Amino acid sequence: MKKNKILLPMLILLCLGLLAPADAHAQTVKYIFFLPEVRNVHEPVWIGPDGGSIVCLAVDPTDPDSSPDQKTIYAGALSSGVYKSLNGGRTWKSVSIGLGKLFIDSIVVDPKNGDIVYAGTHGEGVYKSLDGGASWFPVNQGIANNSVVYTVAVNPGNHNLVYAGTRIENTYYHGVLYKSNNGGESWSRVMEFDDDWVYSVAVNPSSPEEVLVAIHKGGPALSYDYGNRGTWNDPYPPLMDDYLSGRWIKGRAVAIDPRGWMHRAYYTAWHDGLISYSSDGGISWELSGGDTGSSHIYPNGISIKPNHPDTVYLAAHESDVAGVLRSDDAGLTWYGAGLGGKTIYSVASLGGSGDTVLAGTFMDGVYRSTNGGESWAYSMSGIYDSKVTGLVFPDETTILASTQSGGGVFRSLNGGKSWSQFANNLGDKIVNGLVMHPDQRNIIFALTQNAGLKRIDLNAGSSWSTTVAPSITSPLEIDESGPLGPPAVPDAVELDQVDEPTNSVAALWNNTSSVIAPSVSMAFAPTNSSIVYLGTNNSGVYSSSDSGVNWTYAGQPGGIVRSLA
Repeated sequence: MKKNKILLPMLILLCLGLLAPADAHAQTVKYIFFLPEVRNVHEPVWIGPDGGSIVCLAVDPTDPDSSPDQKTIYAGALSSGVYKSLNGGRTWKSVSIGLGKLFIDSIVVDPKNGDIVYAGTHGEGVYKSLDGGASWFPVNQGIANNSVVYTVAVNPGNHNLVYAGTRIENTYYHGVLYKSNNGGESWSRVMEFDDDWVYSVAVNPSSPEEVLVAIHKGGPALSYDYGNRGTWNDPYPPLMDDYLSGRWIKGRAVAIDPRGWMHRAYYTAWHDGLISYSSDGGISWELSGGDTGSSHIYPNGISIKPNHPDTVYLAAHESDVAGVLRSDDAGLTWYGAGLGGKTIYSVASLGGSGDTVLAGTFMDGVYRSTNGGESWAYSMSGIYDSKVTGLVFPDETTILASTQSGGGVFRSLNGGKSWSQFANNLGDKIVNGLVMHPDQRNIIFALTQNAGLKRIDLNAGSSWSTTVAPSITSPLEIDESGPLGPPAVPDAVELDQVDEPTNSVAALWNNTSSVIAPSVSMAFAPTNSSIVYLGTNNSGVYSSSDSGVNWTYAGQPGGIVRSLA
């Protein structure tokens, strides 16, 4: 250290000597020497926890014979861009440089060149990558400003021919299906709607001039001329009553068997588990059987196993059998294949040896199954889409983090280097915050949205317990529209709410006289930690005189009680 202190002034004097004029008396020029400031600046590093909402998944099709653990996969997140995996979805890395919008609705990999990838954004059109996602640039010449891109498809017979199904953001109903003949450099309109749009596009692999789409309110449509304007035809729907006919045309997703659509084409509606198949090129359709319940199927929700195309997976929600659905007979019948009760945005069958499948969820990251859905495990290391709502530090190395778009609560025992889910008996994965007891750092409270206030003593175990629920005689209707209600889902999957069963918190409580209020804020009295107050979403304020074990009603200020002091 002494040597450095001596060398630095000597270096400065040497520089000054070199800069001084040879004859200082003969010159009047003044020299000013500036020593540059040198500092070591690090970019912020995300330390976790992993998770979030994965809207779309795309497998690189250019290496069909590689093992599932060597597959390249892309994932589009609700709020943090695109992720890439080089090991079959076991770990992920963010690849979002150049993206102008990080809400991704759709992804497709060029079937002839795995380095070319297209991403459809929620409000900023189409982006393209020429280097496997390492960098992105917009390709929107001809596409309307503020376009939500629900689907992008590349024609397998001509990879310069690309389709994009869009809706102009903030107009809600104005949809356009675009076509590009030059790899996205420019686009032309081939289908346009005043009050509708295309959710999904599929191209027949065996006859690439044949294109099939799913229209939001218009069912399936097909073209025999590369989807050119004026070439679209309406197929024959299945035989069913008027009620189901009106719901069958609420289209969401289409897919075509890799052997061609004379083997099988698939179409799903938004309502009542209405899944259909066609074996005559999409001309006529039959309803599938099996246990589909009242499942809703999402636009990115069909995946056909590449090397065994009679096996098909669907992403679903809102039924007792929802989660992932599976068919082993080319769509004739379906059954539940795990993750029931979760909202599944997207599925991807990896093909190759074994039966590896990925499922992208709403708020709960990516799951991976290596046995066709018999069992599932988290596979989201490196996906940073969690909405973290609270942090507490019980000791120097332990961190607890609450999330609204992950696994509820996560714990790190090494200062954030690694995380694990810490949600045993939590009862809810939407957690609005964490509060630590001011005098007992081992006592932590979790403010959940649907399971009330939870409490844990870190010295006594790793399971959360429920505090005594506040009693409300006539609870107000819960306000779910704000940021402290359930996190917003893409309107691509939340449209058509007429006739939908309610998802309100009050409905989940079954209208009981004693309810669990959505917990939002909490504050201990600074002079007496036995006294604590709890603020809720539209259900008033509660007080406790025993450090949060039991609660009584303390008044109704109205609205969301976001903060207490």
